[in-house]
Amino acid sequence: MIIPLIIAPAISYFFLKMFMQLLLTEKALRKSEHDLEIRNRIANIFLTISDEEFYGEVSDYILEVMESKYGLFGQIAENGHLIIPSLSRDIWNECQVPDKTTAFPPEKWGGLWGRALREGKSFYSNGPFHVPEGHISIFRFLTVPIVYRENAIGLISIANRETDYDEQDKELLESIAGYIAPILMARLQRDRKDFAGKRAEKALRDSEMFLNAVVDNIPDMIFVKDADELRFVRFNKAGENLLGYSKDELVGRNDYDFFPKNEADFFTQKDREVLSSGKLLDISEEPIQTKYRGEKILHTKKIPILDKNGKPEYLLGISEDITERKLAEEALYEEREKLISIFDSIDEVIYVSDPETYELLYVNAKIHQTFGNIEGRKCYEGLQGRDTPCPFCTNDQIFGKNAGQPYIWEFQNKINMRWYRCIDKAIKWPDGRMVRYELAIDIHDRKLAEEAFRDGEKRYRAVVNDMPGMIFRFLPDGTLTFVNSAYCNYFGKTDEELLGRDFFQFIPKTDQENIKSHFLSLTREAPIMTYEHQVMAADGTIRWQEWTDRAIFDEQDRVIEYQCIGKDITEKKLALEEKTKLVKQLEQSQKMEAIGTLAGGIAHDFNNILQAVLGYTELARQKHQAGKRITHELDMVSKAGTRATDLVKQILSFSRQTEPERKPSDISLIVQEALKLLRPSLPTTIEIRQEIADTPDTVLADPTQIHQVLMNLCTNAAHAMMDKGGVLDIILDSVVIGEKSAAQHVELNPGRYQRLTVSDTGLGMDKETLIRIFDPFFTTKEKGKGTGMGMSVVHGIVKSHGGTITVYSELGIGSTFHVYLPILEPGADIQQSAAEPGTLPAGMERILFVDDEEPLVELAREMLESLGYKVTSRTSSIEAMELFKHDPHRFDLIITDLTMPHLTGIELSNEIIKIRPDIPIILCTGFSATITPEKAKAAGIREFVMKPLLIEQIAKTIRVALDG
Repeated sequence: MIIPLIIAPAISYFFLKMFMQLLLTEKALRKSEHDLEIRNRIANIFLTISDEEFYGEVSDYILEVMESKYGLFGQIAENGHLIIPSLSRDIWNECQVPDKTTAFPPEKWGGLWGRALREGKSFYSNGPFHVPEGHISIFRFLTVPIVYRENAIGLISIANRETDYDEQDKELLESIAGYIAPILMARLQRDRKDFAGKRAEKALRDSEMFLNAVVDNIPDMIFVKDADELRFVRFNKAGENLLGYSKDELVGRNDYDFFPKNEADFFTQKDREVLSSGKLLDISEEPIQTKYRGEKILHTKKIPILDKNGKPEYLLGISEDITERKLAEEALYEEREKLISIFDSIDEVIYVSDPETYELLYVNAKIHQTFGNIEGRKCYEGLQGRDTPCPFCTNDQIFGKNAGQPYIWEFQNKINMRWYRCIDKAIKWPDGRMVRYELAIDIHDRKLAEEAFRDGEKRYRAVVNDMPGMIFRFLPDGTLTFVNSAYCNYFGKTDEELLGRDFFQFIPKTDQENIKSHFLSLTREAPIMTYEHQVMAADGTIRWQEWTDRAIFDEQDRVIEYQCIGKDITEKKLALEEKTKLVKQLEQSQKMEAIGTLAGGIAHDFNNILQAVLGYTELARQKHQAGKRITHELDMVSKAGTRATDLVKQILSFSRQTEPERKPSDISLIVQEALKLLRPSLPTTIEIRQEIADTPDTVLADPTQIHQVLMNLCTNAAHAMMDKGGVLDIILDSVVIGEKSAAQHVELNPGRYQRLTVSDTGLGMDKETLIRIFDPFFTTKEKGKGTGMGMSVVHGIVKSHGGTITVYSELGIGSTFHVYLPILEPGADIQQSAAEPGTLPAGMERILFVDDEEPLVELAREMLESLGYKVTSRTSSIEAMELFKHDPHRFDLIITDLTMPHLTGIELSNEIIKIRPDIPIILCTGFSATITPEKAKAAGIREFVMKPLLIEQIAKTIRVALDG
């Protein structure tokens, strides 16, 4: 199997990394075995060596393990002195210090070893040292206290190793000291048995108890059998836990009482061998059947214990449970075999070599097949057939500052004459050294194909050069690498003049960045794009072209070239522009026709509003003269004003000049309010029936817009029944739109909705009217009876609320409209500004009010003064400017109209801000297509409000502007 060129390096490196991890695990296991060997050796010394030789044997073994020249093994005597029963002979013989001794009271504990005893800590130093005159020379030193139950009971010190001591050495010696601690304590306890009387007896018992404790706390199983019948006479806790039997169950019985006969026979045979030989027997693997934990594998050592006559009296055994280690070794071996199998299955050359000796440390099966059995040889010999290192060796590229970075190169092997693509990398070998790893992929066939491709490229260029469409290619930096004849003719240049030049210089500067961004957006997944752009032709004119561009990638997903095929579409673009102009002219003509209808409807609605304002004003004047209450008349004037405001909002909503203010709203309250206003305006021949569901559901909506929707629908329904009367049904309920229903209403998502139904028994509509019902300016009313915006506005409002509106109608029967509005689910995160109840905010600041309408100025003065402000007003923006210039700090706030002669509100504000940048300004307007709140704030204006100005609105706006 041939691994793809892109993923083969990653796969091989991944498996190689796993392979090295297994080798590291093997190393850890070997270290564990080494530590176990040290521990068992000391245990054997403890169990088998006499008192006189015990300290010397331990000290000598420690020096051997730690590879050190000098050493001492001391203990703390009962009087608190450090006694050194074991001291390297060289130390005693070579030391010329006067009064040298092996006993040191605490006051003479000095140097690092004294600190170790006092602090219970280990220390090491690799020099320099200052020692007394005559003392042996010390240039490296490591000392570890022997601590038992947090008390220092002895000391191990070593010195003068050929290499420096480090943390690993300290940890190893601490481990040895920790193992020796209970043994040494047992020795100390036992050595104190020479005290007379009961104290000696008690010390002996304590020593025995402590010895038992030591044995019981050793993690390995320890057992003792009598030499005659091989019955157990002693067993430690670890043995009980391992076998699953208590000490009472074990003592006095032999192996045949617990284990299968074949196991008992094996144990007995080995026991007899030990007793007859009188020597230690090491059984590396010994299977044993436990009571509850199944079969275990033990590493057991057995040794005879002799009586005073030298005859075997007991047999001592120490067994370590190595079951988990054996399983780990088997799993490790299995994984290693798997990895080797995987590497050998890769049909590419893989090897690892030492960069200094050039020795091949590992080769896969492919190398054996290709170059023979060359593992262990020099890489340049086995792989290149050379007598000296290769001059093209890449060691310099992958080691040093580039370590860890892959180096990719190609070469032709001189042994088999095949081309390879090599991926070299420096990696860490399990022993810690950095080695060379190489994956060599056979690309010989690809190389041959490339040569064939180059031949085909020449033929391709000849064909492309004769094509009528413009074709060129360029490098990522813009350098042109190929142009065909059509491209040269278009720009009036030869290929010699174009090749090697920057392609982007032929594009207008205004378009260069966009075109560069376009090419950078091409990816391996989307390498082709078609677009249009402008270029400068040979005669200097700007022309339109259509291009199809392709990015060409290499094997590393890097763009190596771009290919572009284009054609001139200038004439097509000019024809399209001419067509667009004609369409705009037609739309303008249709708009002018619609304005006539719009003007008539607006005039009709405003005349009705003005009739109410003027009529109720006259009635109020008459009643006032007669001394009667005029509250009702003023309320009706206010409602007419509100109706005029709503009409303006309707016009602006249609032209998208205002934004709705949405908040959680109870639609039922809006419907009931609208019906109260609607009922007096309808003839008695129209019966209104309502069915309003009482639910807690709310909708995120602008109440004014929903009110407008209902009024439009009801007004249209009433108009349809004006001649003969009829029934107007208004129904509000909640519905659930499921998946199937949502499919029928393509504009709705599944969910809960409030449904507002307006139905009439009027004239109905034909199919043509139904199709155009929501078109702007379309109306079935006579000229002057309406604007023709109503249903279009209704449709826009409902859509903007995330809902939809449907209509069903039949001629002579009537029409039914259904409005669906999404219900606001409980817990929805809706940000809204709550109205602030209470009295209107007031103040005492000084305000300059500017408006060219005298009535509005007088009205504003009274409103602001009623709030406590000191008001100066002007109807001329020029006069206001002069007044402010004369005394800029006279005023705390400027309120100005937007549309005024001479200086507009924006221009006035700009001049004022130049004089005093910190002055807050409020801009007011009834309508503007050019100014928005965002533009006003960008000009330095604090607040922007729409007319008409209501006292509550202006009171709150003033405080926001002043208080920030």
